[in-house]
Amino acid sequence: MKSLDWDEKGIRIEGKFLSNLRFADDIVIFSRSTSEAEVMNNELNEAGKKTGLRINRKKTQFMINPWCEGEKIELDGSLIAEATSYVYLRRSMNMENNINEEPDRRSRAAWASQRSHRPTEGPENPRSSF
Repeated sequence: MKSLDWDEKGIRIEGKFLSNLRFADDIVIFSRSTSEAEVMNNELNEAGKKTGLRINRKKTQFMINPWCEGEKIELDGSLIAEATSYVYLRRSMNMENNINEEPDRRSRAAWASQRSHRPTEGPENPRSSF
């Protein structure tokens, strides 16, 4: 990321440009247009290839605000899926800033996590002895 020349890319906030948020292997890219986002995605992809990293196309999505024209974004010639919301750092994000869906999403995630913990002993999983 340091090798990318993104000083004038992204969205301007109080006179400074914000082009991305990063945490572990999650990256959110901000741009002023879909064409700028496409350029930034492809630049990031090329920089990653030089170090042996790749963008997971199944997880890569883009989201636009209501004032943006409905253009498409390509990465290496393939279309990226458009999303109406996404989860970043365990919080649901959307352009309407609608937080009503967040408690339901967290509840579903908690129940799914609870169901994934199965007892190691019991009638369903008898203890094995050799």
